Amino acid sequence: MKIQRRVVYITGVTGNIGRVLAQGLADAYELRGNSRSGAPVEGVRVSKGNITDGEFMRRELEGVDTVIHLAGDPSPGASWQSVLENNIDGTYQVYEAARLAGVRRIIFASTNHVTGILTERAVEMDEHTPFYPDTLYGVSKAAGEALGRFYAERYGLSVLNFRIGWFLGHRDEKSIVDLFKNRKDAYPLMWLSPRDCIQAHRCGIEAPDELKFGSYYIMSNNRDALWDMTNAREELGYEPQDDLAALFEKYGEPYNFRIPSGPWGG
Repeated sequence: MKIQRRVVYITGVTGNIGRVLAQGLADAYELRGNSRSGAPVEGVRVSKGNITDGEFMRRELEGVDTVIHLAGDPSPGASWQSVLENNIDGTYQVYEAARLAGVRRIIFASTNHVTGILTERAVEMDEHTPFYPDTLYGVSKAAGEALGRFYAERYGLSVLNFRIGWFLGHRDEKSIVDLFKNRKDAYPLMWLSPRDCIQAHRCGIEAPDELKFGSYYIMSNNRDALWDMTNAREELGYEPQDDLAALFEKYGEPYNFRIPSGPWGG
């Protein structure tokens, strides 16, 4: 007897994170997704279309169990017009289509930038820390989290906001160390490896149905990190395996990134 697999839909599946997740999740789930280009992704049924097209998304999400919503303008330097169209209205269209299609859960790709001002000041944070967005991009993701709360409370959709750290994809270890080693701020502490990114999303898909809403920092298990991931561990079962400090030690580089740049640091 054939076992029915969950259908997981990845918006923006041709992007950096989308391709890594497709590679890491295809063994366990039936994967579908979309992108503006419609370019093929191994293991995924990809449709060409834009998340801002509500009718398109409504058709796409029929029979879907979980949506991993990655699509949007990913640039911290994005303009207001771009984040308004792609990140705010686009996210609304995904949520509304999910509601109409009877989707069980959305994993929303939020960002560390929703509290990015505190990262600049090297302030410790957890899921209860108020929004301190550092860019219009961060503002748009904070709006997306609030939209998720609305759909969870009003319509019973399960919504997990993943505040994703600094994701570099499949780079070799030395290039990661070289990229970060001359920085004098806390940003490298939010590094997220592909292995941990995949694990976090598996945990999100499989989390109990009664988990209706939550916001979670999703980084690797980096020493001296500013972001408390206790609720991700306890509620999702997320146990990150990789540690940026271990890479720095492997290549003989000093590891110290908690240098504050504002009056709240330390």
